[in-house]
Amino acid sequence: MTRVDEILAHTHEPKGVLSGDEKAALEHVRAMMRSRRSDSVNARADAGKFARFYKSRAWRAARYMFLKSQPRPLRCRCCGATAVHARLVVDHIIPIKKDWSRRLDQTNLQLLCNDCNLAKASSDSTDWRASSAVHET
Repeated sequence: MTRVDEILAHTHEPKGVLSGDEKAALEHVRAMMRSRRSDSVNARADAGKFARFYKSRAWRAARYMFLKSQPRPLRCRCCGATAVHARLVVDHIIPIKKDWSRRLDQTNLQLLCNDCNLAKASSDSTDWRASSAVHET
């Protein structure tokens, strides 16, 4: 039972009516819950911002320029998989959730297969380009 449920269970007033102390306790619990939310004030708006970015013309142009500059055959910088064996994606080394200003920076991009990209997630900043010389044969 959560603290909110406890407050509501001990209400002696008619259903849905809280005393002043109960209202204060409930507001305190709500404030604690709000403080535990993500740092972003508009987390839902941020989620839409990222979805819009990946559909934007600017991202598509940056992605195209990056892919154009890559040596052939295209390979995952982590595991060495080629486009024949896996779906390749352009990954942000420093995730855009951490540094929005580097979203179009060509030096912040690397080529990964979809599996490696999903495993890396947005919390990891591993740069696989430096160790990819093994896979370039």
